[in-house]
Amino acid sequence: MNHKLTPVDYDPFVADKELRVATTEAQREIITNVLFGNDAANCAYNESVSLKLKGNFNYKSFQNAVNALIERHESLRATFSEDATEMIIAPFLFAEVPLIDFTELDPHEAKARIDALISEEVTAPFDLHKGPLFDVKIVKLSESIHQVIITGHHVIFDGWSTGIAMQELSQLYNAFKNHQIPELDKANKFSDYVSDELAYEKTDEFKQTEKYWLNQFSDSKPFELISDKPRPALRTYSARRFDFDIAESLVTELKNLGKKNNCSLVNVLIAAFETFLYRITGNNEVIFGLPAAGQAVTNMYALIGHCVNLLPLKSTINPDEKFSDYLNRRKSSLMDAFDHQRFTLGTLLKKLS
Repeated sequence: MNHKLTPVDYDPFVADKELRVATTEAQREIITNVLFGNDAANCAYNESVSLKLKGNFNYKSFQNAVNALIERHESLRATFSEDATEMIIAPFLFAEVPLIDFTELDPHEAKARIDALISEEVTAPFDLHKGPLFDVKIVKLSESIHQVIITGHHVIFDGWSTGIAMQELSQLYNAFKNHQIPELDKANKFSDYVSDELAYEKTDEFKQTEKYWLNQFSDSKPFELISDKPRPALRTYSARRFDFDIAESLVTELKNLGKKNNCSLVNVLIAAFETFLYRITGNNEVIFGLPAAGQAVTNMYALIGHCVNLLPLKSTINPDEKFSDYLNRRKSSLMDAFDHQRFTLGTLLKKLS
């Protein structure tokens, strides 16, 4: 039997090569802050989430799930060039997930050790040039209780990414634990997101978006909040976060107010917050930042990466106006802001005086 060899366009070494893609404007803004700051500035961008698991836990399946997640998403294998112009995506990255055993500790001491461990995670700077920029640890509290600590640098990992990572880790872990092949939708590539962003910057739509934001702030004045303490001469990154519960009855009333005015709960809360800012500052022009996810606007819902943008929402308040009238007026302007969200705050600031 005669065998005929047919040449194919295949390079067996391509898979072993790193992929270099241009960084986005939003990423460069973060890297610039890190490079010109210090370790505290770097750590300010650490994104960390902790999850407690109850029931039978299979360590090997979880480690396989973590590595499958890293294999699926380019950002989790990324580092950055010294000049911050390129994102370097490794073809392969194996993560050894440490298992920390606290089973011999009493509950109070175990909690204190976990709190200390989480504090270490958020205060340990990532090396943007050497990586890795994504870390997972497991703490064993008992045979049936484990705590997972996931930390990533914001330059490759945003709030939307956290939700994607948690969802996919659950699916991957359950599949491996049950000796099944994971059936997940194809992950979006961050390199495709970058290409899409670069192409968008050359379109007429981008020019209109730029014009929209420049017009919004062509005559704006700096918005200053009255604070209890003076701003320090040197910037620090020491901070605390306070969470407050809203009574269920009040939430119901807010939702009903939104329905009455054909507005979402988010619209109601934003309008109320703007009104509050006006009352404590006396400024008729109010500006505050609202995060927006780039994954949604580009239809790349299964994308892990830094895609978040901060929308500077500007509002002019008339104290004689009814709140319901103000709420309806803000509804359309908020929609306009979201329609023009593909323009970074850093880019806007560069173009304003």
